[in-house]
Amino acid sequence: MKIQELAFAKVNLHLDVLNKRDDGYHDIGTIFQTINIHDVLEFELIDDLGIQIECDSEVTDNPEDNLIYKAAMSLKSYAKSQGISSVLMETKGVRISVEKSLPMGAGLGGGSADAAATLRGLNKLWSLALSFSILEKLGTPLGADVPFMIQGGTAIAEGIGERLRPVQPPSGFHVLIVTPSDFVSTAAAYSELVPRGANEFQKFIEQYECSINKSEKDLRGESAFLDKLYFNHFEKTVFKKHPQIEKLKIWMSKQGAVKSLMSGSGASVFGLFKDKADAESAYDAVSSVFPGLRYKKVTSFEKNHLEAESQ
Repeated sequence: MKIQELAFAKVNLHLDVLNKRDDGYHDIGTIFQTINIHDVLEFELIDDLGIQIECDSEVTDNPEDNLIYKAAMSLKSYAKSQGISSVLMETKGVRISVEKSLPMGAGLGGGSADAAATLRGLNKLWSLALSFSILEKLGTPLGADVPFMIQGGTAIAEGIGERLRPVQPPSGFHVLIVTPSDFVSTAAAYSELVPRGANEFQKFIEQYECSINKSEKDLRGESAFLDKLYFNHFEKTVFKKHPQIEKLKIWMSKQGAVKSLMSGSGASVFGLFKDKADAESAYDAVSSVFPGLRYKKVTSFEKNHLEAESQ
């Protein structure tokens, strides 16, 4: 028996760091958006007990440090603690084969996407029938992006990423994703950032929910709002150490992107293009301007998993 899951990447249309918590984590305010690029995970029952991970690229020297392994063990432990019976979980092992496409450490949530896909895939393989809301709770300790990536789509996230509210996405864009050669330390990006408090984010969300229901014609005149929408707090500190990322953002805008923004704590930059030809032209040109790119792709926004499964 085999089950396949697609692990879709994400970008942050808006990302604000609000407060530092007593537990050392940070409260964030963000709008997550899945995009149509992904890893592929395949789950197969095997006779040898345990969790085996096979990957076409090196992910970690110790499989037990991998988020895929941690997600599998978290799901298994939860099922046992709740007295949920699964003969397949108790009598068979699992081989998880991973076809990596998403760059690592790129602000696209590749590791989190794989963890979320693991929770979904094993929930099906083991016939546990757990709800998405339970899988989201299991994903919270694994990473800020994991709860959102259980379903994907477009969502406002608060707290450490676990408080989710689906919203309508901006529409009509072709998305150019580019990951430069830079590697950004997420820990350093957080440590050098001054949280802005929650007030600005709450004001922004009120504006977003009012504006997203307007027609695109109405929104074109609201440049001040659009500037607030496409915002990444991390750019303030990351650009100082990684000027190439800022240059890439500026370059995309000059190629015709309506907006361009760094995703997460970097290093990927995405540009939103109304004209697909402009996006593809920028795709063709970017490697000659920014040598050593780790990834580039013209793609689109992706629906959430509930919507995809219901169609």
